[in-house]
Amino acid sequence: MKTVISTIIDKKKTSERFIVEKFISNANLKLKVFSIVDNETPDFIIKTIEKDISIELTQLINPKLKAQETLNNQIVEGAKELFTSKYKEKLGVLVTFASEGITCRKTEIPEYSEKLFRIVENIYINNRNFKFEVSSRKSFEPNNFIKHIYVDNKFNNPYWQTIGAYLVDYLDFNILEKIIKSKEKNLIKYGDSYKENWLLITSNFGTKSSAKRFDFINQFDLKTTFDKIYIYKFFENKIIEYK
Repeated sequence: MKTVISTIIDKKKTSERFIVEKFISNANLKLKVFSIVDNETPDFIIKTIEKDISIELTQLINPKLKAQETLNNQIVEGAKELFTSKYKEKLGVLVTFASEGITCRKTEIPEYSEKLFRIVENIYINNRNFKFEVSSRKSFEPNNFIKHIYVDNKFNNPYWQTIGAYLVDYLDFNILEKIIKSKEKNLIKYGDSYKENWLLITSNFGTKSSAKRFDFINQFDLKTTFDKIYIYKFFENKIIEYK
């Protein structure tokens, strides 16, 4: 019987493998892969016709923004649970939170979920006899923590999620250097040797916390013991070869 921790680890590994599979399938790499081996150190082993390649995998994430995104998603998920426990209607809900973000304790999340639920419920009650699309951009300003909200019942698709435009910041090279140096420490822990050791840094998953601009990355010269370093912009399926 699996424990909660082992289940979380399995889900994380499955998610990581999906990223690696998408990465190596990129035509620009021209890899002839016949096997991907799940591992711990390195994270994965890529077996090609010509060679075995070790993969160290990591993400380029802004932890503060990631924490805010997690909080926002928890609020939306809580509101969804409140709605679906009371009504059978399948709604589509898109929420844009205020740009300054929400600051609250974990115990206060249900309070914000309740507020969001009441907004959605009010829209639903006033329009449930029709096929509707309601957007706060056209009708009202919901409150001081939600900037915009969109609700519909037209598509029979019960999606509840956050959405919003944001500026994409340039890569902080100091953060990149710390990531590379931290991952280099794993190389000496390898039980086997590989023809090449790669570091795969993933970014741009469609969230502000993972979005980066890499315009000047070639100006940043860093010596490393990795044979190759790739930055993989996941959402765009674009690969930047840093080394």
